[in-house]
Amino acid sequence: MTNGQYDEVHEISKRLDRIISTGKWGLGLALPLFAAGLFSLWSSLGEVGNRVTSLESSRDSTAATLRRIDQNVDELARYLRDSGRVRQ
Repeated sequence: MTNGQYDEVHEISKRLDRIISTGKWGLGLALPLFAAGLFSLWSSLGEVGNRVTSLESSRDSTAATLRRIDQNVDELARYLRDSGRVRQ
């Protein structure tokens, strides 16, 4: 191997080392960011689930309130009819 060939092989080796080093650095940076993104997505999905549960609870509560109002109106109509204050 001549000096020129040795220098060329050495230069290629240095470039490969830089590429590998940069790849390791990039991977070392990307993995924690990817993990943080997954954690954030998981937290967001949990929050959406909580909001849906809250909306379902509000819906059920509103439906129960409307049923009570309807029953009260029926009872009032029955009372007024029975007391003779309202003609049929």
